[in-house]
Amino acid sequence: HARLAAQQHHAARAVELAQRVELLLAAVQGGLARDAHPPQGLVRLRHLAGTLRPPGGLLALLEHLIDRLGRRPVVMMVTGMPKLFERWSPATGRFTLLGMALDGLDEEAMRLLAAEVAGSLDPATRAALVERASGNPLFLEEMARTLAATDGTDADNLPANVRSVIGARLDALDELARTVIGNAAVLGRRGDREWLQTFADVTMGGVDVTGAVAELSRADLLELTTKTWEFHSDLVRDVVYDRLTKTQRAQSHAGVAEWLAGSRSDDVDTVAWHYRQAASLQEAVGGVDVLHQDVASLAVDWTLRTLDEPRVRSSVERSIELQTEALALLEPTDLRRADLLLRRADVRLRGLALEAARADLDEATALLGDEGALGLRFRCELVASELAQWSDDHDEALARASTALELARADGDPRLIADALRRRGMTHIFQGEHQAAEASVRESFA
Repeated sequence: HARLAAQQHHAARAVELAQRVELLLAAVQGGLARDAHPPQGLVRLRHLAGTLRPPGGLLALLEHLIDRLGRRPVVMMVTGMPKLFERWSPATGRFTLLGMALDGLDEEAMRLLAAEVAGSLDPATRAALVERASGNPLFLEEMARTLAATDGTDADNLPANVRSVIGARLDALDELARTVIGNAAVLGRRGDREWLQTFADVTMGGVDVTGAVAELSRADLLELTTKTWEFHSDLVRDVVYDRLTKTQRAQSHAGVAEWLAGSRSDDVDTVAWHYRQAASLQEAVGGVDVLHQDVASLAVDWTLRTLDEPRVRSSVERSIELQTEALALLEPTDLRRADLLLRRADVRLRGLALEAARADLDEATALLGDEGALGLRFRCELVASELAQWSDDHDEALARASTALELARADGDPRLIADALRRRGMTHIFQGEHQAAEASVRESFA
């Protein structure tokens, strides 16, 4: 009954999300059609993602919006930290993509900003803030908040950089508030307010964190709605996270992952990310077992589940990133490396990175040897055949496809046999042997 209830809950959430997407699309498209002649418009998403893990659902929604609005005269402007755009860009489509890195503000703009965020301070103090901030609006805002807390009486002792400013504000918190904001930093850039209480229930004996959360809001460190919290900026979250010891981070990430795996197991990407963070941090403290569980294996297992998600499979860059992170957690002789190497080789072939794919194939082949699992050896032959094809060695491509077919028939799995036949048919096409290609493809459907 519990499993059925969970399945019904997840199905309801999926339907609700789909309905929200359609409503959003209808609102945007309706607004474009109604408010402009000819229809045109601007869709803006600010601070789309945090610095450590972009929210995959939001990125998927954005790509869906871009695709659906591709034939309309609309500008979609996305702002975020640089790391977001290092990891993600929309798939090529019916649009023009322009990236722009923003420089610091000029002095006049900084004076205007200072008047807006620090209007209660005297002109000389505001001028000192502008000079110290050197065009960085976030630094100016954080220093203004620090001075506001002291009524401007501590202007001569401002920290030298924005991280120090944020650190000073964190030091002014009571112990419970510092613990709660540390928990929030482990959870991510934003989340549900109930998560903070759940974290406290699991790790702090159920202490009520309502007052601490309110204090963090008053300190302009967290922004609250009735149901959610969000860090005031990515930098605030980074400073809080960096103040935690590696052992604290590892234990917290492992605890969050275990809780999510038990209560929100459909969010495989988030579970995998927390387990990978825990495993990497445990390795960073010299491999000391501070977690008392094999988080590396858990991280790999959950990452493999993430790689099977349609959203991830459709992205070459994201697939390779996850495969590389998982490989870094495995020992050189771990046979699971062969599976990941072949997955990565296959993805690299999709991007025509032939030499990188060949390196992955060679490593996987050496790891398996002649006695490796038949299924993995079969996959090696398929990848080798496609690699040879893209390298214009069609005889080698046919030979490796034929070897894959022999292995598939020895295994007896009709799906493997069909895959090998289709691969052999493709090599025949590139050789110009169309009758042989048709025969292989027909046989694959038998």
